Amino acid sequence: ITVGGTNGKGSTVAFCESMARSCGLSTAAYTSPHITLFEERLRLDGEMADSSVWLEALETVDSIRGELPLTWFEHVTLAALLISKHHQPGVMILEVGLGGRLDAVNVMTPDVSIITSIGLDHTDWLGPTRTHIGREKLGIARAGRPLIIGEADWPKDLEPALRDTGAQVIRLGKDFRIECASPSNQSAWVLEKVNGERWIMPPLHLTGTYQFQNAACALLALEALDLRSPLAEACLRQGLFKTRIAGRFERVQDSPTVILDVAHNEAGAQALAQSLSRDGATTRSFGKTWAVFSALSDKDIEGIGRAMAHVVD
Repeated sequence: ITVGGTNGKGSTVAFCESMARSCGLSTAAYTSPHITLFEERLRLDGEMADSSVWLEALETVDSIRGELPLTWFEHVTLAALLISKHHQPGVMILEVGLGGRLDAVNVMTPDVSIITSIGLDHTDWLGPTRTHIGREKLGIARAGRPLIIGEADWPKDLEPALRDTGAQVIRLGKDFRIECASPSNQSAWVLEKVNGERWIMPPLHLTGTYQFQNAACALLALEALDLRSPLAEACLRQGLFKTRIAGRFERVQDSPTVILDVAHNEAGAQALAQSLSRDGATTRSFGKTWAVFSALSDKDIEGIGRAMAHVVD
């Protein structure tokens, strides 16, 4: 499974990984960037690959490449693929680093592709509009194979490019929809397909309404791999419920409440602000809400600021 998109990739990878493992399958999950340790970038059966294994793989890639120049990310990706090949996972989940069409992970031919969302980020590399960015992300689609799209606001200008992929498109708002009894992630929710089939799914530990679409994309991806059966449904539900990932509205302390989030573009900041409002963390009766923030200089600092202004003091 290859997962692309502006926001939601890491969470979607985590949902896929957790559900596959709950169904008894061996997994390899490649993600980026890491938060604390480099080794976070590759998980084998839920555990970080050991540093000695990484070192050997990186050296192997370096010895094989000869005079061929590689970027840092290409070198790391090839090492991760080499480690994963030795592990022989039942399911491998690859997170796109940037864009899709020219990203290093796109050397692999996925059985299923996922595009979680399309927002404005990396515009210097991918283009100035959502249409430009979407075309790059569609590069991970494969003709005749499922392409699951979790972006409800799909740019109309992308329809020709979407058809040109030849993929079997499964799109939020057209081929499936999500029903939530309440905005809280602590209640059951429903994934309904266009054919009327309804899946009642468990609460999510990951906070934010956007996590429902990430979970739905992951569930549909595993179904496309023929992993959904009457016997497997309980395992898939358990996997969804057990999914955890660092840095996604992660509450690390109470009294005072401290929340960590990796939002780094305007769309991500809007989702964070929405989660803060629903969580009650910004209710003024609890005192002031402070934001400690940093980003690289190529990010839309003003857009992030606008999105967060009404939920912080």
